Amino acid sequence: MKKCKILLDELPLTDDKFTANDYSAKIIMSEIGENIFLKELCGKKIAEIDIVESVLKVRINFPEKIMLLKNLENDIKSYLSKARGIEKIIPLGMEKMELLYSDTEVPELVINFKEKKQAIIFGKVLKSFRFNINDSDSLRVVKWTNRKVVLASSTQMKIFKKTKSQIKTIILFVTKQINLTPNTIFKQKTLKFLRSYKFHKRNKSGIEIFLVCTNQNSDYFDDVFKRKAIFKCLNRDEILNSLDFVLSNNFLVNEIFFTEENKVAIKKRISISYDDYYPNKVITQIIARQIEKNLGIQVDLVKTNFKKVTEEADFRLLLLFDNFSEIGLLYYLLGLISPLKNNLEHFKEYHNLVDKYFTQSINKTRFEENMCDINSKEALFFPIGSLDSNYLINKTESIYK
Repeated sequence: MKKCKILLDELPLTDDKFTANDYSAKIIMSEIGENIFLKELCGKKIAEIDIVESVLKVRINFPEKIMLLKNLENDIKSYLSKARGIEKIIPLGMEKMELLYSDTEVPELVINFKEKKQAIIFGKVLKSFRFNINDSDSLRVVKWTNRKVVLASSTQMKIFKKTKSQIKTIILFVTKQINLTPNTIFKQKTLKFLRSYKFHKRNKSGIEIFLVCTNQNSDYFDDVFKRKAIFKCLNRDEILNSLDFVLSNNFLVNEIFFTEENKVAIKKRISISYDDYYPNKVITQIIARQIEKNLGIQVDLVKTNFKKVTEEADFRLLLLFDNFSEIGLLYYLLGLISPLKNNLEHFKEYHNLVDKYFTQSINKTRFEENMCDINSKEALFFPIGSLDSNYLINKTESIYK
């Protein structure tokens, strides 16, 4: 029996900046250019499957309490067999993805497939952001609109060119010729969907947690000594010991050594943003207490609630998967959103190091040692720990039932 497949050819684009915190990025990121099975991915019921003039349209409606559809593949197979007398599943080659908003402001993800095949899946749950794909020269076109009511006149065309060189990609990013962000945000209602996905069964699965400064309008973005003053007052061991779960550091550059004793003027009030899901809030509260205790300044916590992330906060708690394409890509992304470009020398040093790791010119130990040295100089991020994705999803589900 042939499998029902979705070929991920395109991803939607928006004008949003890199907006991290994302349990679902691995679902899309790891499967670019590969086939994934349309199986155990959607809601409980199929409201309709219509086959008219070679158009396949699948609409999945999510009930209030999401239940896994154990085998969507077999349901489609059964329907197609009865409707057409065939015994195989139609492969679906995806051409574009659009996030559409109805008059009720309820989003749907619409996927248009090649050969006039269409499917509408993941109703009401998916929000995607700008994405860059490397290691190819092919051009792809994606249609995208962020209007509440989709009109043909409001649809924008964007062309995406892949690049072979990481360094070339970085240069294009810094010169604002391209924007790149592999990130997708799911709401809490997709927890059971996430639990069903195969990457949670891998030992490598995990989420790295960092405190970063990505707000270019903040005083801290342009002042390395102010960032060091904040990071230096944080106690990573105290953070870990204050949690009711264990954070590992298998993929983490977990040491920072700040030797400068420069006296800097720090404003009496700073802000930290976090997405409102477990364990962001508890970690952010511990960090805030440490800053208030050691520096005597007030910390405002900004809760995003899965809405568009603003650039108002000075710092933000950032969660990234540690296995986009192994550890190298994680630090590649950190370099892109950090204040690194303010120091061209360290900017080149940082990304040359990441590039060497990508090309296997240096091993993991050497990479982490050199990355630690650069981070100690530039205070790009404060590493907190790595959380097993299985534990995180189980814990979050118990909180939000």
